[in-house]
Amino acid sequence: MHHAKGFPIVGNSLGFYFDALGMVSELQKKYGDVFSMNVLNRKVHVFLTPEVTKEVFLDTDNNFSSELGWSFSIGPAFKNGLMLRDFDDHKYHRDIMQHAFRREALEQYLSLMDPIISKWVESIKKKGEINLYKEVKSLTLELAFVVFFGDSTEDSKINMGNYFTNAIRSATTPVRLNLPFTGYKKGVSARKELMKYFTEQYENIEVNSRRKDLFYELCVATDEQGNRLTKEDVAQHMIFLLLAAHDTTTSTISNSLWFLAKNNEWKNKIVEESSKTNLLDITDLKKAELMESLFKEAIRIYPPVPISPRGIVRECTISKYSLKKDSIIAVSPLMIHRDPRYWNKPNDFSPERFLSTDNDNVYFPFAGGAHTCLGKFFASYLFKNIVGRFVSEVDFERGVDDVQISTVPIPFPKSDMLLIVN
Repeated sequence: MHHAKGFPIVGNSLGFYFDALGMVSELQKKYGDVFSMNVLNRKVHVFLTPEVTKEVFLDTDNNFSSELGWSFSIGPAFKNGLMLRDFDDHKYHRDIMQHAFRREALEQYLSLMDPIISKWVESIKKKGEINLYKEVKSLTLELAFVVFFGDSTEDSKINMGNYFTNAIRSATTPVRLNLPFTGYKKGVSARKELMKYFTEQYENIEVNSRRKDLFYELCVATDEQGNRLTKEDVAQHMIFLLLAAHDTTTSTISNSLWFLAKNNEWKNKIVEESSKTNLLDITDLKKAELMESLFKEAIRIYPPVPISPRGIVRECTISKYSLKKDSIIAVSPLMIHRDPRYWNKPNDFSPERFLSTDNDNVYFPFAGGAHTCLGKFFASYLFKNIVGRFVSEVDFERGVDDVQISTVPIPFPKSDMLLIVN
């Protein structure tokens, strides 16, 4: 296996941080679909084929640890989140957490979101120019407070927003030192504050109350044996769910609306479909295939988890390569989704590709196997509510020709996404 050493000390971390897609693409051209590189002081074996990606996600022999894979990167801030658990422990927690994502609960969340989205759209219509990403991020954070926590006080929004931002930064900074004033240190401190907040909220929960938020659902959820999550469990899952739902949703919605701002044909299609869809009815939302195609294309070209690392728990062979216990491997939905061997014009944003083609074997936006995203259906329903209402009620066009999108750790624009609102 070829090894790309990169620079002394930092290895490939800086190149990966600033342009992961460009850097990994160059390494793929040079070495092929299998190579290793140094990221965050660890040697990572990279496999860029759909076959290995599927094998790693399905993990039929329990060889690949998600916790070991993620702990060296996002672990300090998001320790014990659902994605950072493995095997029987992961199944135990997921079985309980599924209670918070049943249909009845999702319908409750939609009803909580409705007035917030309506108010947001009305505020957008009064502005002549907006930074799209910033406005959508503000909305999704507001939704997170109300739908996830049942808490929308201004102080909570400011404090929680700052803590979460610091936690994210600590997970992505190339400097992994727990020293004063570093992003890493701020992230570790932010996690302590978030844990404190959620454990205190747990202690104040009244069982059988009329609350409809996700936090309450997690606090009272049980599996078939009657097991419940502890307050520490709930706090850890809430911190991770905010990561999984807030920034990823912001990215997907922003990139889709940015595409529609320059494509009137698709904008008109979405307007027409939205007018015929009850955005609060899950059965209706499932039938909205044009919005679903738009959603699928957004997470194809900018997948929420662009790179998925795993730790090897026992010596095994992958694609003829023998790998030792405790080594780190990575597969990449981002690279598979941009590969011209599997996709026609992969860098073009083309929702129509999902209206007629079966892409399941080369499409991994929500990972797969036991770690398939628990909230993928909720993400789709939320997307359709926001995008459907925005295009139906707001007349908008791009204020700049285009923006560059950073693809890791979670896609975000490198400059302002300016929209002109008429």
